Amino acid sequence: VVLGLLVVAHLANRVLAKGADGTLLPLAALLHGIGYVMIARLNDRLAGLQATWTFVAILAYVATLLLVQRASDLARYKWSFLFIGAGLLMSPLVPGLGESFGTTAKIWISVGPINVQPGEFAKIALALFFAGYFAERRELIASGTWKVGPLRLPAPRDLLPVALAWGFAVMVMFAQKD
Repeated sequence: VVLGLLVVAHLANRVLAKGADGTLLPLAALLHGIGYVMIARLNDRLAGLQATWTFVAILAYVATLLLVQRASDLARYKWSFLFIGAGLLMSPLVPGLGESFGTTAKIWISVGPINVQPGEFAKIALALFFAGYFAERRELIASGTWKVGPLRLPAPRDLLPVALAWGFAVMVMFAQKD
């Protein structure tokens, strides 16, 4: 089932994203496959649940390919993605909303019968922020205007928003005991 879903993702890539990098999807499939094998080794029921989430992820992937024709259009919303990601990361810390299932890490939220880890969606939002930010400032970062010994590095002010976003995410995960 999982292999079939990955074939669907590959076909969607070939039809809907002709100029896409040909190595990203196989790498994602490899990482997913390793995780799936580890889960399947532990519990058949969890493997079935993982296959269901793989189906949901492939549907979301194909929907994204249909809706977003040019990835550069997403860069306009980089700051929105930062705030969405930060909000999703903090949502399990809201009293009455956050849950911890079998661990001390409070990384789940429960809405009715549905339990999700908003941090997984926050990763996507933060990755979109980082990509948009780096794409916008690629010349400044590549030029290396700050010299430290023999190294030419980007100026700290150019990396400050990324460092602050990363530091915030680490602090929230520490507060969640994740």
